[in-house]
Amino acid sequence: MVKNPISPLIQDQISDELSPLDTNSDVHLKEAVDISHINFEVLENYISILARVFKNSDRVRNLELVYSIFDYLIESYCFLGFKLIDEIEEHAKNENLKLAQDENEDVIIGEEILKLISRFIPILIQVMLYDGIGHINFREIILSKIEELKKDKKNNQYKLFLLYFLLIDTDINSNKEYVDDVFENVNLGVLKLSTLIKLNYYLAFKSHRNKVLEQFFRNKIQKASFLLDNKTDINELQRLLSKKKKQSIVRERLNK
Repeated sequence: MVKNPISPLIQDQISDELSPLDTNSDVHLKEAVDISHINFEVLENYISILARVFKNSDRVRNLELVYSIFDYLIESYCFLGFKLIDEIEEHAKNENLKLAQDENEDVIIGEEILKLISRFIPILIQVMLYDGIGHINFREIILSKIEELKKDKKNNQYKLFLLYFLLIDTDINSNKEYVDDVFENVNLGVLKLSTLIKLNYYLAFKSHRNKVLEQFFRNKIQKASFLLDNKTDINELQRLLSKKKKQSIVRERLNK
């Protein structure tokens, strides 16, 4: 949990560490993309291109076309998340995570790691969605889609999560009250966890020197924590990994 907002200076340092400035100014030819094999990276590249074009479509007067492309992008980003889960699972199998001396223990660890990673994918996709089409001009389109999906919220949990936080990200001060709508309409366990993570992000990176906003997100984090009934037991996962590491060390010593 985040204890206090992070100052802009520290935020800049974090940003520099995560995305260092590329000083290599050499011009390189782009590698040809093999579209016969559609993986997460290729798919994300094509979706992001369409998203950038859509983001700059403010001069388009055909509203039916605009709404149609928006729907397509939401569907595409949802699919992108599922595609990433599938690739992670396939990679785990290829790396033989389930083929060790103590097979049962490795099965547990492999499944726990996959489960833990999968819980963070909704946040990743939401960030990618905002980077792609996040703009204050789309507020009415987003709200219209939310109202449509709320009619069958049980079967539209993922989309509602993405859209609510897309809306909030475009203008946190004006749209922060929609957090309560998230609590009301997004009930899937993994999305509750994603909501809690997102609220902690707002507290850490968007509330510095804004006591009203800071207290608002502290209250919402408290409520989100209370509503969360499917917690990620990171301590248990770390215990399993530590136990496995110890077993590996013991086997190495026995084989000497």
